[in-house]
Amino acid sequence: YLRLIDDGKVDFKTLVDRIYPLDEAAKAYESLGRHEGRRPLAVLLEYKEEGKPAKLEPRVEIHPTTKITGRIGVAVVGAGNFAQAFHLPNLKSLSTKYQIVAIADTVGTVAKSTAKRYDASYATTDYREVLADDNVDMVVISTRHHLHAKIAMETSKAGKAVLCEKPMAMNEEELDELVGVLQETKVPYMVGFNRRFSPAAVRVKKILSGASSGRTPLVVNYRVNTEHLPPDHWVFSEEGGGRIIGEACHMFDLFNYFTGSTVESVDVKGISSPRGQAVRKDSFAAVLKYADGSVCTLIYTSVGADELGKEYIEIHCGSSSFIIDNFKSLALYGVKGEHWKSRAIQKGHLEELIAFEECMRGGGALPIPLEELVSATRTSYLVENSLS
Repeated sequence: YLRLIDDGKVDFKTLVDRIYPLDEAAKAYESLGRHEGRRPLAVLLEYKEEGKPAKLEPRVEIHPTTKITGRIGVAVVGAGNFAQAFHLPNLKSLSTKYQIVAIADTVGTVAKSTAKRYDASYATTDYREVLADDNVDMVVISTRHHLHAKIAMETSKAGKAVLCEKPMAMNEEELDELVGVLQETKVPYMVGFNRRFSPAAVRVKKILSGASSGRTPLVVNYRVNTEHLPPDHWVFSEEGGGRIIGEACHMFDLFNYFTGSTVESVDVKGISSPRGQAVRKDSFAAVLKYADGSVCTLIYTSVGADELGKEYIEIHCGSSSFIIDNFKSLALYGVKGEHWKSRAIQKGHLEELIAFEECMRGGGALPIPLEELVSATRTSYLVENSLS
């Protein structure tokens, strides 16, 4: 039906019998229910105010705003599935540390219902409202990918801390501009590379750091078995930037975290398919060589079995091995320590919020150094360009 409209083969305007002003809405509905004479197929209601289109306020108050003391005031910009599944429940569970002040979303009904659910002071369809709010100390950005850098720069210029979901930026030019703003404003800033905060990853890093004096280079194999998405999914559009820039940056950050080193070279191969380039960027192997001699391989695929867990990581070093299975378990081999297991997947979403709050309170080092955020992001560009 949408294609027919787009092609001009269906013209809805020809179905409209009459346009009624809003104060004659009752007549409009009566005409549609007419039993005698000609009954229109469609009518329109026109909203006007003194001859001009009605101005809709972007902000709806949920309850009176009170001065926040002892907690960090947070605004969440983008109340989509990810924010609803992770950030908002976690912020609520950390209510002694954070207070949700506002919810901003381009869909007003979503912003309002979410604000009510999480007891925020107000909802808005214009994120600039929260940037001007003195009660907001920190902004969580979980919008579509193409807006991340733009909103992060505006937020940092407003003097507020930023926790931005990945990706950090969509391209080199945007990344350079963002880094310049962050270096100038010096506000606390972090990308949601949550996996390095997961219980399993933290345990592995602690053991590796303890053996750092005589540690040999790492060999890491990271397999991601992700869901298949149709080619017209928003992730592959200009808003999403694709899965490498949009998700694989997570894996590159975890490589950086484990090695503590810098990437020297990248070698990438994608599968060949009659479906073309989009599939190559959905199923590929990337080998990263690090300055300390480590080799990290990412196997990323959307053609695996649904029954298989999404993420599986092997870390080998100095006659010891570690296996992280979908962030639900950690097995240790050749090294002292207890295995770890969880009933639920724990990818570090809660822990990253705790780490960021401690940084803001104490004024210490950022949970993830800016140069490491940039490194993982730039690596994603290298891999993306290699497959292009």
